[in-house]
Amino acid sequence: MDPLNLNLPTKIETDRLVMRRWVADDAQPLYEFQHESWESFHKWSGGILAKKDVTQDDMKAYIDWALSGWDKRSWLEFPVFEKSAGKMIGTASFHHLDWTVPKGRIGCNVCQSEEGKGYATEIANVLTRYGFEVLQFKRLEIRCALGNPASVKIPRKLGYQFLTVFEKNKVSAAGDLWDLEIHVRFDADGLPNLNVNLEENGVVLGLNQ
Repeated sequence: MDPLNLNLPTKIETDRLVMRRWVADDAQPLYEFQHESWESFHKWSGGILAKKDVTQDDMKAYIDWALSGWDKRSWLEFPVFEKSAGKMIGTASFHHLDWTVPKGRIGCNVCQSEEGKGYATEIANVLTRYGFEVLQFKRLEIRCALGNPASVKIPRKLGYQFLTVFEKNKVSAAGDLWDLEIHVRFDADGLPNLNVNLEENGVVLGLNQ
C-alpha cells in the first residue's frame, strides 16, 4: 500500500467530541492544554507534553512537525475538542506506522480536569474505527503502562486482545522503567456503539455503529 494515495478525512465528530487535523492557530490551546496537565503528562506520557518549560513557539514548531508527519503519513495526530465548550481536552495519534502490513499503534492524552468522563476510551474507539476502515490497517496495538490503571482498562473495554507484558520496556519522562501491557485488534467488529462521522471535502460519512 502507498499511504500517500489514501484520501484521509481530516475531521471526525462524535456526539461529544471533535477531532481534526492540526492548524497553526492550535498553538495557543495546545500550550494551555499542556500547562494544565504537565504533571500527569510527565508521569505517564512523553514528548513535548512531558516537558516542563515549553513555550508557544515550541508548540508552533511541534504542530509544524506533526503536520509534516501527516503529509508523509509517518505520524497521524488529531487535537481533540469537547464539542459544546470548544475546549481542547486531548490529543489522539497513530504512531509506529508500518505501511507494508499495514499496521500501527494508537495513543491518546486527556487533560486532568476531564479525566473520569470516558473521553480516553471514546477517543480510542474512534481511532480503532478510523484505523481499520479508513487507513485499512490489518493490525492495531494499544500499549499501556502497568502502573497506570486507568490506561490499562481502555483496551479491555474496547475488546482488544491481551497478548503479553513487556517488562522494563520503556523509560518514562520521569526516568521510571515501565512494564507495558500489549493489546491487539485485527478488525473493528464488536466495538461498543458510538456515533462517528467523518468529514471529507464537505461530505459527511458515517463509520460503523
